[in-house]
Amino acid sequence: MQLPPPRLCRLQKHSLTDEFGFNLHAERGKGHFIGSVDKGGIGDHAGLVMGQRIVGVNDKLIYPDTPHKEVVTLIKKDPLCTELLVVSEDVDRWYAENGATFSFENAIRYNPEPAVILPRSSLSGPKRDIMEFFL
Repeated sequence: MQLPPPRLCRLQKHSLTDEFGFNLHAERGKGHFIGSVDKGGIGDHAGLVMGQRIVGVNDKLIYPDTPHKEVVTLIKKDPLCTELLVVSEDVDRWYAENGATFSFENAIRYNPEPAVILPRSSLSGPKRDIMEFFL
């Protein structure tokens, strides 16, 4: 059985005043997801796409019941760099249907080299029953 690989995205800031350029949200019982992503920002260049589920942060797997505050803490542990293991909805469904476990070892690294980052854009859009943080 061939496991579809999750995507490992490395987000690297150049200074403490930079932002990772994505919105994180959690839905009870479903997990932690990438919300909006600043076009041309660090998250965008790292390969983050709105709707991806975060299944790992900095070599630690996270689960739908992992507290949101813990996920935010893991992301901010190193103020200049974080690695997110993310999956699309289709890959997430495949793992659930096949009882497979996510792993950093079989991930595909999206961006081996950091890119030049453009300034962050503002966020807008409707609010839902979710917890959101801009990182």
